[in-house]
Amino acid sequence: MQLEAFFMHIALMLTYAVHYLSALLIATYAIGILVFESEIQKRSPDSEEYIILSKRMFQFNRIVMFITVVLLLTGGFLGTPYFKAMMIWIYAKVGLFIALTALQGALASRAMKQRILSVESGTIDTQALAKAQKKINIFMTLQIGIVAIIFTLAYTKPF
Repeated sequence: MQLEAFFMHIALMLTYAVHYLSALLIATYAIGILVFESEIQKRSPDSEEYIILSKRMFQFNRIVMFITVVLLLTGGFLGTPYFKAMMIWIYAKVGLFIALTALQGALASRAMKQRILSVESGTIDTQALAKAQKKINIFMTLQIGIVAIIFTLAYTKPF
């Protein structure tokens, strides 16, 4: 019985470690994507560096989408006592994570892919590029706000 409790404690500690590491990666991503975007904007759309940086940003976004799902799952497991206590902040946090994942997939991923396709063909489609850029700017603004709210809820547990 004590051995089982010991292993459960180890599993819980590992889950906390994965959750906190994933949270730090998401925060780094939220800031890192701003750096990526500023570097991309310094380049001309017809340059090879522009295409390479755009592809790296797209790949970075895809990886972080999986990290967000891991963060959501580990947070759901760790938040079980709060769910049972009917604390509203945990439900808000889960809803925000789902919104963040949806934004990363529906808005950012599509816009980043559209930007790559609009410049990769050899001729630059300025309308598609402007449309993609507008969506990426909206995504970055919403993402920073959502991540800030999630971190605030996680550390203050207000309600």
